[in-house]
Amino acid sequence: MKISKAKSFLLMLMGASLLSFSACNLDDLVNDAMSDSTEEESDDATESGSDSLELSQEESKAKLAALAGKQGIEIKSKHKFNDDDEEETWIYGEKDNTIWVITGDSGHAYKKEGDRLLNYSANLDDEGNLVYAYNYSLTSDQLEDQGGVDKLYSDLRDSMNISFYFANAYDGHLTKGDTRTVAGRSCTHYSYSYYATAYGNFATLNYQMDIDKETGITMKAVWKASTNEDSAEFYHEVTSFKTTNVQVPNLPEEE
Repeated sequence: MKISKAKSFLLMLMGASLLSFSACNLDDLVNDAMSDSTEEESDDATESGSDSLELSQEESKAKLAALAGKQGIEIKSKHKFNDDDEEETWIYGEKDNTIWVITGDSGHAYKKEGDRLLNYSANLDDEGNLVYAYNYSLTSDQLEDQGGVDKLYSDLRDSMNISFYFANAYDGHLTKGDTRTVAGRSCTHYSYSYYATAYGNFATLNYQMDIDKETGITMKAVWKASTNEDSAEFYHEVTSFKTTNVQVPNLPEEE
């Protein structure tokens, strides 16, 4: 299936943004993303906003980890590209030194147990139920080069919850708005817009994002990219944010 230029443009910006894990200069980001284009790029580009987020990404990660260490967290969200694409549900949970992540109908879980890290995979069975299977375990000795079990567990947490930080790549380039509610939680609304050239066409980006006041994660994001030829849209919204009665998945015994 052919991907439209606007969707390709948006995908590249999203990928670069998420991989950055920090604020970035969007003028450089667009130029990098468009570097393969054979068309002459315009020097004209406008970017709106100079506001910063209330919590840095590191502060937000610390708050999530603290919540997980108390009674656990489980955050469900829905994601979609354009009206004709299928909506997908994502789940991120952490409790009792266990992380589980589900994207659509499959996922993984990681359990820290003493000086070992256990790995599990999750898939739907014939009856449509999500079932976990044990894969393997790694010891601190085996993970010495990676900094040990605690370091790898922390790194896995950071990589698994990256979708919570859509807005952080644009920190310092945002326009702060009003207070809104998403999944029953108080959020601050931010917007971002950018105008540049891509594939020889004029391209416009418009992002609307709601950021959780307590934890600093992106609760809702609507990203739109348009050119003079076509357009694309990405949608993310947290639908459930549990901090009580969180249930760790039923993980099997080691084989």
